[in-house]
Amino acid sequence: MRDPQRRERRDRRLLGIRVIGPLLQRIEAARLTRTLGTLLTNGVALLQALVIARQVCTNRALQAQVEQAAESVKGGGTLGRA
Repeated sequence: MRDPQRRERRDRRLLGIRVIGPLLQRIEAARLTRTLGTLLTNGVALLQALVIARQVCTNRALQAQVEQAAESVKGGGTLGRA
């Protein structure tokens, strides 16, 4: 799908499907946290690690959430609050 907004809406709908949504969220969370953990363990700064780890998310809606978290951290917030 070439239109990013349409793809994000489609990905958001996928996350809302009863059985598939939670499964997709778990898969994406595992990818994201594994990548983020590896980057942080190897000395990459948190903000840069979030930007890099965001790229492993295949779901555009979740990518947008990670991007919002990175912006929150950039603004001085904590990752837990983001």
